[in-house]
Amino acid sequence: MYDSKTLIPSLKEFFNLHPIFSYRYFLGDAGFDSFDNYKYLFSKLGIIPIIPINPRNSKNLPQPTFNSDGIPTCPRDPSLKMSYDGIVREKGRATRIKWLCPMSKKVRLNGKTTYILQCDNPCTSSKCGRIFYTTLDIDFRKNTFFPRNSKKWSKLYEKRPIIEKSISLLKSSIAVDSFKLINTRSIKADVFLGAITQHIGLIITAKLGTFEHPLSLKKLLA
Repeated sequence: MYDSKTLIPSLKEFFNLHPIFSYRYFLGDAGFDSFDNYKYLFSKLGIIPIIPINPRNSKNLPQPTFNSDGIPTCPRDPSLKMSYDGIVREKGRATRIKWLCPMSKKVRLNGKTTYILQCDNPCTSSKCGRIFYTTLDIDFRKNTFFPRNSKKWSKLYEKRPIIEKSISLLKSSIAVDSFKLINTRSIKADVFLGAITQHIGLIITAKLGTFEHPLSLKKLLA
């Protein structure tokens, strides 16, 4: 477990046990260098963090850009999309999306998860390549839970036309797909009458045991 991840839960437990204790400064090594730790120490506890910069977290590193789908790209080559590596949920930290260097692969070796980097011009000294996080609650529009146009995204999104078609058929069957009225009370009456008609059709369908065309009275009575 990394120091950057254990600090917040450790401090929460400490101050629950010792609520009258107060401190002005927190002195930690570079292992505690993370945005969430700074925010928690200063904003929640009023403690000034004294933590050296971790070179791996340095903003001096070339920053990924984003393509039209909101997916971060390689800092060296914007044509290479970073790989979606799941959602990171940790107690006391913001929910984040983890992105992996496009030239790095996540593999299992000897029962352990490790990364293999195959890049001739890496932008970081990390052996696993560049890892980048986007925080969901900073920009929900850009930082989508699933990457746009990913397999998961496409599988879910392809259901949209089916839903729209179902809604269209439902509106058509009760004749509310194109109104010729402008009076809202008349429109409301039409919707109610159409719904009643549809229910009658479904009752007849159930009685006759014919379920092929439950929304079409013409085909039902033919």
